[in-house]
Amino acid sequence: MSSIKVVSAKSLAALMAAVVGLVLSGCGTVSHDISFVPGYAPPSKSSVVVGDITDAAPKAKRDNEFKDFDIAKEMREQLEARLRESGLTAAPQAGQRSLVLLGNIVDYDPGDAFKRWLMPGYGSTVLAVEFTLRDGDKKVATVNARRTLDAGGGYTVGAWKTIFGNVAEDIVSNLRQKLRGGA
Repeated sequence: MSSIKVVSAKSLAALMAAVVGLVLSGCGTVSHDISFVPGYAPPSKSSVVVGDITDAAPKAKRDNEFKDFDIAKEMREQLEARLRESGLTAAPQAGQRSLVLLGNIVDYDPGDAFKRWLMPGYGSTVLAVEFTLRDGDKKVATVNARRTLDAGGGYTVGAWKTIFGNVAEDIVSNLRQKLRGGA
């Protein structure tokens, strides 16, 4: 009889560990792509600077808690930080122009960690952006990125802000791969 209780205790411990793992983890969707104009060859060691970023996301998704949060500024800061970390913002050589990244934030929903914990998909955090990469007056690439955080609990608190760093990393990793050959 005692062996049944030991097995039950082990099963209960495994179940609790699984539940804690689900509560502390989050999941969502990630998509990002960069498409260069056919035939465009970026200059070797070209640098990238961040140009204008426009907040074109519906404001209705942001409640009073986030009404003053400047999402365009946050996206700019995260992109500039990731570009610096990747080495893509090195000063251009004499006579060489920087490529300029211009964009729109097309969707942003700060979401709610408690709602995500209650039911996956409820309270999702969403960020979607569309950028263009310009070489002088020419549009040379289109960059699209979208991330969602649809489920999770404890550690997803603050996703309303950390999602900007994640999307910036997606964009910069694509740029680094195309401009530096994955270096």
